[in-house]
Amino acid sequence: MPRPINGLVDRHGFYQPDAAAAARAEGLAELKAQAVEAQRKIEARLAAKAAEEKRVKHAACEERRAAKAAAWHAQLVEWREQGAARSAAKAGAAAAAAAERERLAAEREAVARAERAALKEASQNPSSRNSARRKRAAAAEAAGDTGLQARPRCARCRGGGYEGLVMAGERPCQLCRGTGHDTADVHALRCLFGATDGHKSWGRNGGWLAEGDVSKWYGVGADLVSGRVTSLKLNANGLRGSLPPELGLLSALRTLDLRDNGVGLGGALPADAVGELGELRVLWLSGNALAGSLPASLGRLAKLRSVRLGGNALAGPIPRELGRCAALQHLSLEGNRLSGALPPELCACAALENVWLQRNDLSGALPPALGALPLAALNLAHNALRGAIPPSLGACASLKTCNLAHNALEGEVPRGLRHVPQLMLHCNDALVQVAAAADADADAAADDGDGANGGRWWLERNLAGGVQDRAEETELGAHWDKATRSRDEPFF
Repeated sequence: MPRPINGLVDRHGFYQPDAAAAARAEGLAELKAQAVEAQRKIEARLAAKAAEEKRVKHAACEERRAAKAAAWHAQLVEWREQGAARSAAKAGAAAAAAAERERLAAEREAVARAERAALKEASQNPSSRNSARRKRAAAAEAAGDTGLQARPRCARCRGGGYEGLVMAGERPCQLCRGTGHDTADVHALRCLFGATDGHKSWGRNGGWLAEGDVSKWYGVGADLVSGRVTSLKLNANGLRGSLPPELGLLSALRTLDLRDNGVGLGGALPADAVGELGELRVLWLSGNALAGSLPASLGRLAKLRSVRLGGNALAGPIPRELGRCAALQHLSLEGNRLSGALPPELCACAALENVWLQRNDLSGALPPALGALPLAALNLAHNALRGAIPPSLGACASLKTCNLAHNALEGEVPRGLRHVPQLMLHCNDALVQVAAAADADADAAADDGDGANGGRWWLERNLAGGVQDRAEETELGAHWDKATRSRDEPFF
């Protein structure tokens, strides 16, 4: 028989419908439904809690992002304000500087006009000098600065200080009032800046005249311990004017390099100032328009090693005092108007290796002791030297290049000179070569073919025997032109 849906099985195996069983089944169904509902509610609460946590976390993240954005915005605003303030300050400073320059220019022009008028009046009427002096003072007062006179003077620097800082009368200027080496160095640098038109003509003048460490000024080097100025390198910088005597205050200076400033840098070398640079090792002033004579005070520089004054307009004799520079190694005075004889005292420089004196007006005979020096290069071409080549020059084993061309040398060529790799003796009409052909062959055989004996000889237009090959002349002449015209590095 089919199984009943509801009911109980009795002990005899028969199913009997029972109302209690049906009630129990309904109760079980209801409990199951309640369990499902409870599970749904638990899941709903968990989902709501997760959503709330996500919402709180998102809100916190958004809050942090907004705070960070606000902070960045505030920082950007502050930076913009600071940049605007700096720009305004720079513009104000530039305007003030321009106004100050215009004022100083107007003052100088007014004083110059008054001075010219006073000088003209004084030249016409000598009795009116007092009135001319009063007119100059009145013009200076009318210019707006009663402390600036037509010819400002300082009791110490004698008016050589930086313009605008010199006080009236005979009192010390502001730069001379202090004491100590730092003040003296700064004063010397400011005097150089003013004397060579540093504001307008210099190509690079970064940091100059600023307060503080002078080693931050362009081209200035200072000792880290003492703060003294030890090097001044303003080569090819457009200096215009003359060197002030206040350079002598740089008593710790070791290197002075003012090369290749052209015709703008002229005037005479301040003799007293040069003699005060007791620590100077390098003096490079070539490629300018310096005039006058070489100061004898160079002989007081016992530590001087390298002198380069070529390509100027220096005249007069080479000072004998140069022989006191015991440490001198390189002497370059080519392309000037030096005259007189080569001083024998120069042979006392026991360390002298390179001598470049070509293209001057030197005359007289070569010093006999010239070959006793440890020379590596000697160039005395294009002068008016006379007499014989000293035999000691042929015995100089260290000599590598020797140019004595375009002089008036005479006599015999020392046989030892044939061992010089680069030898130029052409255009000495009375010079003769004493070595015979047999001697030359013997020397060539002693060479063993290594080419060290003789190198290149150029004896054209001498009595030494004929004209050399023109191709060799052109090649060797180009070599010497390159050597003598180099400005950046000496050909040593």
